[in-house]
Amino acid sequence: MTDKKVRWAEWFELQRSATQVWFDGSLAQAIEMLDEFVASEPPQAIKRQAIGYRGSLHNEAGDLHLAKADYLAAWELSEEQDFERYTLEESSAAISERLGRSAEAEWWCRKALQTAAADPKTSGSGCLLRLLKLRGRKGLSDEEHHLAKKVVYQAWHLLRVEGQPDLTDLEATCRKLIEAQRGPFSAERPPTPKAYHGPAEEG
Repeated sequence: MTDKKVRWAEWFELQRSATQVWFDGSLAQAIEMLDEFVASEPPQAIKRQAIGYRGSLHNEAGDLHLAKADYLAAWELSEEQDFERYTLEESSAAISERLGRSAEAEWWCRKALQTAAADPKTSGSGCLLRLLKLRGRKGLSDEEHHLAKKVVYQAWHLLRVEGQPDLTDLEATCRKLIEAQRGPFSAERPPTPKAYHGPAEEG
């Protein structure tokens, strides 16, 4: 077994153990376990996951600033626009909003939507709904509306929702997509193999 495979095996075991410790009521101990693992300098892809998970534990503990720092550190180690990157951006948006930093939360939502639009296996409906609520009556800019439209059509296709999305009520459409994600998506409805750009953009 190569060293990299060994480190991945260590990480999977550590994640399992830390989660069990957390569920047993020792959140601080679980964070310490993550601290030690990150300090051992695992390969970048593993380190990104470990730091991101530690951020989730800090968030659970109510340490929003530490959680935010970890999400940012993990995000900076991300090299691809994929679901992991989207999750870090979505989490950063949520924490920024909880800290009362609306403009910062909007920035992270836009980054998350750009990531979702670039990854055919990611639905960005959660962050789009957050951005819509943050904006309120101000609404989206023309550029953001174009991005939102692409994300909605792609998610609609990805989740195989029947009918067509209602672009005149994006909040209701996002809620419908979020509800669809709670269904048997991963087990019975696998992601489509390529991005879907919506009927308005098809050649």
